[in-house]
Amino acid sequence: MTPAVVLEDALALASLERWRAAASGARQPERPWKQWDHVVVLAGELQVLVNLCQQRDLRPCASRGKAVGALTLLVRERSWDGVVRWDLPVRSRPGVFGARVGTAQVQVQAGALRLQVEDRALGARIELRLAAEGLPLTSPAVPLGGGTFQWLALPCLRATGTVEWRGRRHRLRDAPAYHDENWGWWRWGEDFAWQWAYVPSNSGWVAVLSRMLDRRRAVEHDVRLLLWRDGALARSFQGREVSVTARGWFPERPAPARFPAIANLLAEGNVTDVPATLEITARRSNERVQLELTAAEVAQLAVPNETDLEVTWVNEVAVQARLDGSIAGERLGGGGPALLELVHGS
Repeated sequence: MTPAVVLEDALALASLERWRAAASGARQPERPWKQWDHVVVLAGELQVLVNLCQQRDLRPCASRGKAVGALTLLVRERSWDGVVRWDLPVRSRPGVFGARVGTAQVQVQAGALRLQVEDRALGARIELRLAAEGLPLTSPAVPLGGGTFQWLALPCLRATGTVEWRGRRHRLRDAPAYHDENWGWWRWGEDFAWQWAYVPSNSGWVAVLSRMLDRRRAVEHDVRLLLWRDGALARSFQGREVSVTARGWFPERPAPARFPAIANLLAEGNVTDVPATLEITARRSNERVQLELTAAEVAQLAVPNETDLEVTWVNEVAVQARLDGSIAGERLGGGGPALLELVHGS
């Protein structure tokens, strides 16, 4: 069986698991079902983030069980730019991996993922083929706020195609890329926060940080540092093996870009609670890994809470990464551009 067929089968099984989870609550339309497909491409100075969100519409005027979509599109050439579109039509099918939200879609095609996005108002058009160098990694359901959360991740992708943005055209070939699909039941504004990072090191290692906390970020519920080499998961550090330390605060200048535009009215000045540097250390026996993420620029997304009239801030942070340490006697090194996501309450 070819790697492409194995990938398609793995994604189809994950899609069935997602739909089983959704069907289990179909008779409870008040449950806040959510699903999103998250794609990140880091092509040198060009950085692209696309998020296709589908969720149950819980507004009193909505039809029973209706789903509604949102699209987040961020592009960083020299600084963050982008848009958030709400109330978009959605379409997805049981047992078929992928999603369509408005004019954006991600799907499996010829053994790879295909990402298509068009936004005429921004002069934006993205056509990318995301080829996987390894199989997806899945997680069991874990608590999140008052509900549960599951994910599937493909951290070792190569993006080839074009990105058109405000009249400028970028051609990509085998650029490092990441995709995850997340689903579950929770409400924005509940007692949770998270820290996540995608680090495609120029030494060939790929690192992913996943850390779940309470809303005050005083209690750590789960933390993992995962490392891939040549498309294969090489190490999974978790729990007490991993420590995360924030150093300093991101300065008020440059001011964070905020999306949607109205979010500028909700924030107080240019102050963020984004650390200047996040240091992650993982230890096991005689193995030790150090990952340092230094913030360069912040984009903030304001997500309306479903529990009160406040917002939850999603900080997308362009960082410079430095990786060090050793695994099984092999020296780690390198670094480069990476992306850090911090989900914090208001």
